[in-house]
Amino acid sequence: MQTINVDREKFRLAGMIISDLKFESIGNLHGRMCDTEHCKHVIFCQLHLDMNHRPYFHLRKILDQTSYDARWPAGIRLEMFDADKHAVGAHGLLASAFAQGGGSVPPLESWWAALRGNPEFDPALLFIAMDGEEQIAGIAQCWTSAYIKDLAVASEWRRRGLGEALLLHAFECFRQRGAPHVELKVEIDNPSGALRLYQRMGMEALV
Repeated sequence: MQTINVDREKFRLAGMIISDLKFESIGNLHGRMCDTEHCKHVIFCQLHLDMNHRPYFHLRKILDQTSYDARWPAGIRLEMFDADKHAVGAHGLLASAFAQGGGSVPPLESWWAALRGNPEFDPALLFIAMDGEEQIAGIAQCWTSAYIKDLAVASEWRRRGLGEALLLHAFECFRQRGAPHVELKVEIDNPSGALRLYQRMGMEALV
């Protein structure tokens, strides 16, 4: 396989994910020819590596002056986070979502201690979407720096607009707080379709 080495070059996020990327070090990447019927050439995107050497896209949404209207799916309501009521369920949903994506979440006590001890934690920015059976259908946990740390939707509520509603709600909250933009990271091998959702919502790779 012929490869191309790109040393610390920044590229715009393309409209698709490259499969079979091989990473040597931060800032260096190798790509192989995309062999889908829609792409017959090599596309490089801006990529990063986290502390566990998992490549990810770093995305940003510029917030303008217009409001973002979140339309919640029928049967869903938003609740203010209450640790006694929601911590166990929120942790369980995140653990399930991360496991499906190839990651993991620390045990409940460690997760909650790290979360509440973070100087950027604000319980008002931990958005809990509840269904009609009093189960957590979705969660978006954000830092005060206008950063969406985690977003997860229960499997039975996917592809029903809940992830989009949670994003729009986060955008609007940060717009009202005066943030110029919102950022997040998504692993390139995330199988949930999250990257397509973020692109559709106007998020672009940092350059």
